[in-house]
Amino acid sequence: MKAPDTTTALGAAFGQETRNSVAICGFSIHDSGESPLFDYYHTANDLSPNGTNSVGPDTVFRIGSISKLFTVYQLLLQGGHNLLNEPISRYLNGLPADSDYNTNPTVKWDEINVGALAGQMGGILRGCTS
Repeated sequence: MKAPDTTTALGAAFGQETRNSVAICGFSIHDSGESPLFDYYHTANDLSPNGTNSVGPDTVFRIGSISKLFTVYQLLLQGGHNLLNEPISRYLNGLPADSDYNTNPTVKWDEINVGALAGQMGGILRGCTS
């Protein structure tokens, strides 16, 4: 089902200028119908040779980083917002203590909190071993 005004507005927004393909679907938990309340698909003009040729209801997209969001949401549901300020060393056994910083000044593990790690702002380099 398409809402003409919304479809026109989305067509203008994602028209010739965008380099991204888009799929938008709206569903209602109160509607038992199997079709979406609204759907809109746009295929970018400049397609990658590794992807699809056309975006539609059966297009499979890469998951990207969305799984990280589900992990953080579940963490917040179970532990609350205060958990984000706790040091990761409380939950990850085997990390060097701050007293080891003088001999191995790579990372101050006790200063990195769960929120910084979840937001990828902890300052931990890829492949860090200590």
